[in-house]
Amino acid sequence: MEEGFDFCNNCGKPSSKEVIETKKATQQQAPKSSIYQKYRASPKTRIYSGIIIALIVTPIVILSIITSIHVDLGTLEFEVDSFAELNMDLIIDNSVGITEIYYDSTITNLFEATLNVRGKPGADISNAVNFQQVNDTGKIIVSFDSGDYNSWNWKSLRYNIVIRIHTSALVDFDIEGSTGTVLLDLEGYDDLVLKDVQLTVSTGKIQFYSGASVGTNMGDVRLQASTGTILYDSVNAINTTMTDFWVYSSTGSQDIYFGERTTIDDISATFTASTGNIEIHINEMLYIYNFTWDIEVTTGRVDVYIDQTIVSENITVDFDILASTGTIEINYEIDTDIGIRIITATSTGSINIPGSGTIYETEGYSTDSNKYNFNLETSTGNIRVFEL
Repeated sequence: MEEGFDFCNNCGKPSSKEVIETKKATQQQAPKSSIYQKYRASPKTRIYSGIIIALIVTPIVILSIITSIHVDLGTLEFEVDSFAELNMDLIIDNSVGITEIYYDSTITNLFEATLNVRGKPGADISNAVNFQQVNDTGKIIVSFDSGDYNSWNWKSLRYNIVIRIHTSALVDFDIEGSTGTVLLDLEGYDDLVLKDVQLTVSTGKIQFYSGASVGTNMGDVRLQASTGTILYDSVNAINTTMTDFWVYSSTGSQDIYFGERTTIDDISATFTASTGNIEIHINEMLYIYNFTWDIEVTTGRVDVYIDQTIVSENITVDFDILASTGTIEINYEIDTDIGIRIITATSTGSINIPGSGTIYETEGYSTDSNKYNFNLETSTGNIRVFEL
């Protein structure tokens, strides 16, 4: 072997001693990154970091749990004892809590409210607010404003409100809740007069019940929920009249049940949902004018059920239903004296309607004096129409 050469331990071949020594030095002296060396050389640092994180996170978790705890602080009462003025504006803004309103012919006052006040441990009912009454010309104004609720403020309170209204009262409702439920129940009483009914929630539920009421007379009905469900249940009611009907929900479902011989004294009713399903039941509707059911959903399905044997003379009823992504389904039983036309369109989906194709008309449609027109369109979804 020549001088200056040696065998390589890795490959067994002769190699320069200088090369071998260089490789060994490189392997032995391969540097670690400064960050790696710092934490590798200091294992206690990871323990300290964990302790610091725990010290920061634990109080936050404990505080969050504590701030979510609420206890009963007591109840407040409010009443309007005079029947001298029956016209009432009821205005409620309840930030967090439940607002329930019932009609009751047995109470001895025109208006009664019970407020169950809840707060965090250490909160005081002395900070609670109650209803206010203002006597105005030709009416009384009864109002409640809980103020904004702040979960980090120990003085912030929640209110669960139960209201009873005498059946003789003539009430204009403007009820709003940020988080919670708004409920209005007619309890089946007859001949009630409700002026405008505006029920609004940001996050929660809207529930309207008629019971087996007869002859309810309402003004504009407007139901709105940003995130939550809307239920209008007048399925057992008869001869309800209203001047307008409008429903909107951003995220959530709408379930609408009209009672027999309902009259909307307008030319249209509107239902809009960004994300959610719309289901509408129409039973023996009475129409005064040519009428349009304007129904639109961005993402969700639309189901409409129609039972119509009562014929309103010389009336055209349009169902304009549009969905961006979702199925549209119509189930109907309509008197044979009413002409029916169905026009459908979908970009991606199937169409199943009476007859075949995308358009259907009953025989003699062009000469019928009473017509139901269904204009159904969805971008992505199916369209189904069934005659019951």
